[in-house]
Amino acid sequence: MKVSARGIFFVLAGSLGLYWPIGSFAAPKNVIGDFGFGVNNVGTGQAPSLSMDWQSSEAGGFEALVSVQSLSSSNELRLGVRSTRNLFVEDHQDFYLFAGAGFLSRSSGNGYTLEGGAGSRIFLSETPNFGLSFGGGFDLESANGLKLRSKVFFGVHYYF
Repeated sequence: MKVSARGIFFVLAGSLGLYWPIGSFAAPKNVIGDFGFGVNNVGTGQAPSLSMDWQSSEAGGFEALVSVQSLSSSNELRLGVRSTRNLFVEDHQDFYLFAGAGFLSRSSGNGYTLEGGAGSRIFLSETPNFGLSFGGGFDLESANGLKLRSKVFFGVHYYF
């Protein structure tokens, strides 16, 4: 049986979530008009992206993503934007839908990406400007042939 570090992380994080209810460590946070800087797209084999999140209103916001990956076998640059639409705004957590588009440049070819899905954002009471986000959806990529992939992501932002 093959065990990966990512698999162990998700099992431990899921176990912690069942043991420690979200309401016991989260608090309300109003981020309307705030900019959040951090990382996103940590998951499904993608390179982590530097991210800027702006919540323009209670209804939703925008996110800009930049990712650079330089390996011996391939180089990759991703530039993208996401639009988020909040479905539910709870005291400690936002649930949202997202849609995004981006440009992809690899050493083997250029293309575009389209993505969509759902996610959630949680704020901790001890650090109210620190937001954790997670979600999943689908990603359509055109570099080197059209590919449709499922995606899971985790992100961390600090809101100013």
